[in-house]
Amino acid sequence: MRDRVNSMKPRHVALVGLAAAGIATAIPAAATAAAAGPSTPHCGSNTVCWYSKPGFRGDMGVAKPVPLGSCFALSGGIARVAESGANASDIPQVFWSNSNCTGLGRVIMPGQEAPSLGFGAHSLSGSFQK
Repeated sequence: MRDRVNSMKPRHVALVGLAAAGIATAIPAAATAAAAGPSTPHCGSNTVCWYSKPGFRGDMGVAKPVPLGSCFALSGGIARVAESGANASDIPQVFWSNSNCTGLGRVIMPGQEAPSLGFGAHSLSGSFQK
């Protein structure tokens, strides 16, 4: 009986060691996913997306998140007017009715979407809102 108990100890320690190793390898994968930033169903990670029609329909535009204090006109590309938008970045983004980040504005928080902005947006900026 004594030999049987002693022979079981190393297996138990080995299984605990494997379980701990599995946990250790799972943590970096989770940390990598969190570092990538949020994503939304209509926009890939670390981007801001807009669509020319409400409900994420029509032509699509994609840009890197606009930093605080900067303005990005949606005049380039095929989707020049945004009727719906998504923010898959870590920075709150504002869609503006005028091409110089003025007029009506709609803040889209990180990881959020707006199936209807309520107006045709022509520019985008970073927001101080958190």
